[in-house]
Amino acid sequence: MAEPGDPFNGRGILYFGNDWQAENRTSSHHVAIRLAQRTPVLYVSSPGMRKPQASGRDLRRLLRKLAATLRRPTRVADNLWHCTVPQLPFRRIPGIDTINRWFGRWAVKRAARMAGIGRRISWFVVPHPGFLAGRLGEDLCVYYCIDD
Repeated sequence: MAEPGDPFNGRGILYFGNDWQAENRTSSHHVAIRLAQRTPVLYVSSPGMRKPQASGRDLRRLLRKLAATLRRPTRVADNLWHCTVPQLPFRRIPGIDTINRWFGRWAVKRAARMAGIGRRISWFVVPHPGFLAGRLGEDLCVYYCIDD
C-alpha cells in the first residue's frame, strides 16, 4: 500500500543500466542506489552492444553472463536487487532477435516477481534493452539519457 506523499505510489522500479559489476561506476549506478532509498529497485544489467570476439576472455564473459541470467535476483542493498538480462550475441542468425526478446521479457518479469516488485516503472539508462519498454506490465517508462 502506498504511503501518503509517496511519489512512486507503491511502484517499484525496473532499472536497466550498465553492468552492475563494472569496474567503472557510472552515474546510473548512483541514481539506482538513491532511488532504492525511496522504493524497491531491480537493477537489470544489460548486455553491451559490442560484438564478442573469438577470444578466451569474451567466451568466459559470455558464459558468465548466461549463467547469471538463470540465477535468482541478488539482494545487493536494502530495497535493491540485481539481475542480468539474457542476450545471445549472434544477431545475424535468423530468429536470435526473437529469442532474445522473448527470453529477456520472461527473465525480467520473473526477477521482478522474485524481488517482490508488482506494480512497476521501467527506467532505461541504456538504449539497447529498449525493446522491453511497454512489454513488462509497467505503468510508466522513463528513458534517462545520460550520454550523447
